[in-house]
Amino acid sequence: MTRRYARTRLLMASLVAVTLVVPASGQEATDVFSEVIDVRVVNLETVVTDASGERVRGLTREDFRLIVDGREVPIDYFSEVRDGVVLPEGLEVEEVEGDPPSGEQLLEARHTNFLVFVDDVFSIGAQRNLVLKKLGEQLGLIGPSDRVAVMSFDGSDIERLSGWTSSRSEIADAFVSASERKAKGAFRRAERGFVGRSYSQQESYIRLISEQLENLTVAASIAMRSAAPATGRKVLILLSGGWPYQLEILDDPTVRNTFRNSDSMNQRFMAQREQFGRNLWSYSLGVGIFQTLADTANLLGYTIYPVDVPGLGSGGDISAGIPTADPVGRASGESSVEASLMFLAAETGGKAMLNSNRMVALERTVADTSSYYWLGFTSDRRADNRRHRVRLEARRSGLKVRTRKDYVDFSRQVEVEMMVEGALLFQEQTEQSDFDILVGEARRLERKKVEVPIQLAIPVEQLTHLYYGGEYRARMTVTIAVKDRRNTLSTVATMPFQTSHEERPQSGDLITYDMDVQLWREPHDLVVMVQDLATGTVLSSSVEVRPNKSR
Repeated sequence: MTRRYARTRLLMASLVAVTLVVPASGQEATDVFSEVIDVRVVNLETVVTDASGERVRGLTREDFRLIVDGREVPIDYFSEVRDGVVLPEGLEVEEVEGDPPSGEQLLEARHTNFLVFVDDVFSIGAQRNLVLKKLGEQLGLIGPSDRVAVMSFDGSDIERLSGWTSSRSEIADAFVSASERKAKGAFRRAERGFVGRSYSQQESYIRLISEQLENLTVAASIAMRSAAPATGRKVLILLSGGWPYQLEILDDPTVRNTFRNSDSMNQRFMAQREQFGRNLWSYSLGVGIFQTLADTANLLGYTIYPVDVPGLGSGGDISAGIPTADPVGRASGESSVEASLMFLAAETGGKAMLNSNRMVALERTVADTSSYYWLGFTSDRRADNRRHRVRLEARRSGLKVRTRKDYVDFSRQVEVEMMVEGALLFQEQTEQSDFDILVGEARRLERKKVEVPIQLAIPVEQLTHLYYGGEYRARMTVTIAVKDRRNTLSTVATMPFQTSHEERPQSGDLITYDMDVQLWREPHDLVVMVQDLATGTVLSSSVEVRPNKSR
């Protein structure tokens, strides 16, 4: 199924405003619904190598030191996985040579889920298709219980070419379908060629490429969320056509301050020495756009293995063809494009498949993900959207540990907003309707806008009512988003809502929630999700709104 996606600035959003009409039963929130701190398990898939780069096996939890936010914490769960087999802790090395253990020695066989995400925005068709062909030739290396899903994105369409499947023929067919899609890398090169040296041209180009990269990384994030499997290891094989980690601009205060003061992402600037007779400033994307993608992967438990589709000869900054200083502390001479891939791999514990390694990307990813240490620790979940730094060290000297660097404790509101975005992109997620959405007659406003009254009719048994202060009360959040016919996804809006009843609500009763939504005067898809704050349960429903005929 093909779904379209394009992120625009707020002034271009379809959802202009939301006005809440508070029901008569609405009241202030009370302490009975205060935030509950629950416990979550954070998993770390970890690779350990010695000084020569060889895998180290047979370690136990006592061989590791886990530090979270600067404080050492206990490792609560520990297993070693060898060739997809989860071994009991403490099993001696000689016991597992040859055939894998069986009976009581064998805890489980852990399969791997490989999500292949193909970038059609920056990729050149011939280069992309060569990598896809090589991936298809290496399918025999994945295990019999491993699964693969394939998705492509061209800047506005996310196409699910294959759902999760172990069928080699279905996966191969998906790679063929991916190679038949239109690649737009030639357009990116043309855009770069038209960039002059005037400050306005540089500013426009930086905004253009930033938006293209944001669309790509958001689409990859949504692909992971929409396809996140419940069991097994999760791996994202990311085919990148050339994503610059940083862009360069001439040293002009007007241009520099425009981006320095922008709220769209967390940017940073690094002063460069004079190059080619010009003072250059480096506009860094990695701490904003790419960090968001890494955060989503870490939240969902994905390890990213980025693939350098252009390969050798891609060096230099894609934005202007000017060699850049290395932004992530790697050896000098590595390109900004390679730096973005290394950043994503390092943040999630994966490996970047650069240059000639792109030809053996699946082979090396399978080898790297089939044997590892599987650690877990418990963390009080505060849902405060804070980033928590993770450092895992080997107590033995000379050993190198590779694992994810952090995790973000996303709030429930952010998680629901992610679900809304995914539902708008993948319609099959909203086929189930948990409540009715009633659309009223649109009222014409100025500048081709209309105001549409919306009413939610939620069955009372779908929500948890707690008896407090002589009343039965339910508290929830209502999250909505809309998408127009140009497939522009609006800013998501979340609003709190509480009801109270003197008598116990009876099955069959409805709780109504009214809002006014301002839209452009054209058809829209609208998705609403209601989260019961007492249980965390999420209800969803969707409707098509056609406000063209308005009074």
